[in-house]
Amino acid sequence: MSDCSTSTDIGVNCIGAGIRVQVYAYLVDYFMADVELDEATLLVDDLGADSLDLLHVVQAFNDMFCIDIDADLLPRMLTVGGVCEVVELKLQCRSIH
Repeated sequence: MSDCSTSTDIGVNCIGAGIRVQVYAYLVDYFMADVELDEATLLVDDLGADSLDLLHVVQAFNDMFCIDIDADLLPRMLTVGGVCEVVELKLQCRSIH
């Protein structure tokens, strides 16, 4: 488990484009993608993700950014763009509280 004080500083300072860079970099590394990712890249169809991969990705971003992605948001995370949007949403919600 990551240290939230470190991850929080990283997450808050990188809202926007920086978050997307971190998300893209993680997904390329995790899926060993040999294609260029874009917002419409599908995790399952294009990157070969299965349900266990999706849960691993969610947990990794929870730890990386000290957020808690709820199960009801999983259907929005089927594309790279969707993953970015959910992470950004959770970071914005966290900064409000």
